[in-house]
Formats: sequence, C-alpha cells, structure tokens
Amino acid sequence: MARSGKILSYDEMLEKFPDWILWETDSYYQESTPEATEANRVFRIKEIGNVVKFIQDHGLTRHVLCATAPDIPDNFFVYLRDITPEGLGFYRTGYKKWLDHINRNTNADPSDVRIMEKALAEMRAKVAMAKNPTPSPVKRSKSSASESVEADEFIPLVKYDDASWHSEGDFPSDIPPDAAGTHIGMFFSWLVLNNMASNDYKGAFGTNIDELRQRNFTPGAYFLRFCDGKFVSDDISAVGNKFSAFYYDMKQGDYIADYESSVAAGLSSTYLVPDTWETYDKLAPIIQERFLQWSQSQDAGDREAHPQKPEC
Repeated sequence: MARSGKILSYDEMLEKFPDWILWETDSYYQESTPEATEANRVFRIKEIGNVVKFIQDHGLTRHVLCATAPDIPDNFFVYLRDITPEGLGFYRTGYKKWLDHINRNTNADPSDVRIMEKALAEMRAKVAMAKNPTPSPVKRSKSSASESVEADEFIPLVKYDDASWHSEGDFPSDIPPDAAGTHIGMFFSWLVLNNMASNDYKGAFGTNIDELRQRNFTPGAYFLRFCDGKFVSDDISAVGNKFSAFYYDMKQGDYIADYESSVAAGLSSTYLVPDTWETYDKLAPIIQERFLQWSQSQDAGDREAHPQKPEC
C-alpha cells in the first residue's frame, strides 16, 4: 500500500527519492464549500510563492526555481533535488516555524518572511558556532551546545509514507484525493496524542496539537494540513520512530494489515475508510495494544512514553 525506507544520508535520499516533493501548490485543505476551497488554493499558491522567493534569495536552492517568484504558476512543485543540504535543514526548522505562524493567524500575510529570516540566521549562527567554537573557561559536559548543534546540522531522515505516493499511483478516480492520507493520519495522530511528537514539532505546532486533541480536525485532515501529507521521522520522538520503524514498516510491520482487517474490513478499497473520529476510536485500541506489546520488548531506558489509555 505504501513505501518505507531505512535511515538515509542526504545523498542517499537524493538518489532514492529524487522526486520527493517538499512544496506543491496542489496541496491545500478541502473546505466544505467550493468557494472556501478555492480561497485555500489561491492562498496556498501565494504562500509557496513567497517561500520559493525566500529560499532562492538566500542561497538554499541549487538553481533558480522561478524567476518571477513570488508569482508562480498554479501547478508548481519544489523537489528535494532542487534544494541544498542547508535548504533541507531550513525546511525542517525555519519553514515549519513560519508555517505554524501562518496557520495560527487567519490574517497572516505570507509575504511577511521575518520569521523565516530570523530562523535562518539562527540556524546559520549555530552551524558557524559548531565549526568555530569560542573557547570558554567554563568546563563543558560531553553534551555541550556546540556538539549538539554540530550533530543537528544533518540528522538522517526517514520518510515512512507520503499521501502523494498513493494519490499519484493506482488511486481510484472516484475517491477524493484527500483519502490517500487517511491511513497515515490515523497513525500519526495516535502518535501525537500519545506524546510521541518530536520537540521541534511540538514547538512549531503546539497550538494545532491542542486543536487535534479537542477534535477540531479529523486525523486525516490534520495530517494533510500540518504535515503536508508527509510522515517523516523529524516530526516524531525517538520512541515514536522506533515504534514506527517496527509497526508501520510496509515490508515487516503489521499496521496496514491491522488497518485493513479492522476499519477497512468489507470495503472494496482501503481508501474508502472515512476520515472520522469514529474510525480513529476503532483503530486506536489496536495501535495501543501493539505499542504495549512492542514496548515490553524494549529496554526500560529507551522508553519515552507509556500511554496506558488513548487520550482521544
């Protein structure tokens, strides 16, 4: 049903996922009315246009993506191969901070890139500090700030799943494209609601997590809106990654089999599973049981979360 991969270096990611889309104008939230959906589409184009201009102007791309940015075509994509390693670091940090600001503020202006400017300056300053640390009379522990920053300069990334892998493949023409992310959103939301989001993700999307907890978004809609339809290791904790590698893995994991035998049972396609909290409530205890079984086999020192009962 989907693909998964081992931990890859940046160059390996380029070789294995040359068509990994980081930004796409066609990825926008489907509202209840055509007018509202169209407004989202237009806003998404403006949003990505300003991102494209920013990353071009700050040397985060390998070539000029669009000379007219922030004015970009309606059907526009930015691929992993289009950006530099530093650009990927920015995508995972500064861009997400800016996106959180845009999502939390209905009157936010996408052309206001001050948050991105500040985040990029901070990221570059930390990298420079790591490469040229200033001597200090204070004795530092092994986990010094400079060493931590150097380790964070590039953290191998795993892409567990992507809604576009499904919607762009043999996807039923009579099913809405958003359905391609439902199975991912159910699992990702379970991780988030059970305290397995990464600190960076919680810092960027804390307010939105609260909205998910209050069930203001359905799991699939939340995933598409606040993860761009991409389930990546950056967004979840160390324990969340270990569990995902074990349970969500498409070759050896049991998640899809559990999904198909429970919430998709009797349906002609797994993509017909409704993106509802009723679906989540049926699936969550199964994931919970799998997690408890898995956690019992892990060393106690590796555990970060011990959910005893699903919160939602």
